[in-house]
Amino acid sequence: MLYAAIISNTINLKNSVSNKRDKKATNYLEKIVDTPKDKFAHDMFMAKSDVSGNKLSNILEDDISVQKYSNKILCVAQLEIIDIEQVIKSRKDDIKNTLEKLKDKYKTNLTFVNIIGLEEGYNIIYALEPETQKILSKILNIKFKDNIARTKRIWMRKEIMPRIKEYKEYIERIKNVKF
Repeated sequence: MLYAAIISNTINLKNSVSNKRDKKATNYLEKIVDTPKDKFAHDMFMAKSDVSGNKLSNILEDDISVQKYSNKILCVAQLEIIDIEQVIKSRKDDIKNTLEKLKDKYKTNLTFVNIIGLEEGYNIIYALEPETQKILSKILNIKFKDNIARTKRIWMRKEIMPRIKEYKEYIERIKNVKF
């Protein structure tokens, strides 16, 4: 179970928050696990990638973080799956509807889902509001088209949210500067 937890939390050591301790532990545990590492990770990731029917909206609604930054309320859902391009292509309307539902429920100003490609090594971010897209474009160096952007690497929500907070605080400080 420890091996599975490390592989899941570090996205099979592809995540930028992976560290030497994670790598050392997985090297040790690989000797105990009776499955090749890549097959083990793939099978585990496939199991969590079933977003058929209502599972997609249930996962998005269950895995959210809602926080207030200055005068804005931020809602970020996160989805960790394989085959993110197919999911965004086939379920884009469901994603949008679920985000709109969350926006209404939590009265958010900034709303997006961070979809992590477990094997692809990048994210697709679907953001509802132009302001959210503008902020994410600046802090992640991405470009949105039709509410969707792709990152160049894996970004975890726990990495993105502090950057949003720093950005919003910076903007507030600039507003208060008298020239």
